[in-house]
Amino acid sequence: MRDGLGLRLELRLHDAHDSNVRVAGALRRAAEGVPADQPGRGRTMAAEHFLFARPALESISVLNARYPGQSAPPIRLLPTDLAPT
Repeated sequence: MRDGLGLRLELRLHDAHDSNVRVAGALRRAAEGVPADQPGRGRTMAAEHFLFARPALESISVLNARYPGQSAPPIRLLPTDLAPT
């Protein structure tokens, strides 16, 4: 399934030598640049830095109580049928 997603992400590894991220011509592995003290950080297969976060769902009721009557704007949906131009 990993290959079917089209995107591969690599979180911080204990040993940077286990990384699958390679940068042509680089003397160090890209995984060595991922900070150890900042959870959720990693590298894409193109060696780009990313930050992955989990939403704090338990905070929803607290936020709703703090801001009564306010909500996020509705999500715009894409058209279901596209005609060729």
